Amino acid sequence: MLKVSGAQNVLFSHDVHAGRSRVGCKECHYAIYTTRVNHRTATMDEMKKGKSCGACHNGTRAFNVTDAQQCSRCHNQ
Repeated sequence: MLKVSGAQNVLFSHDVHAGRSRVGCKECHYAIYTTRVNHRTATMDEMKKGKSCGACHNGTRAFNVTDAQQCSRCHNQ
């Protein structure tokens, strides 16, 4: 669970990303995300610039983090 200020929290599903979507481990670890100790949550502005979730959720590879109609797909908790 990622705590979000000003919006509903985000429940990240490793199964959806690594299982059903077949994203390879190295695509996120450690290219986008560092170790658990060094990881920090990115802001929506950072994601819109391709950081964190925005690296794939850019409207090409996966739905875009800037698409307001998609907010509830992540912010559902």
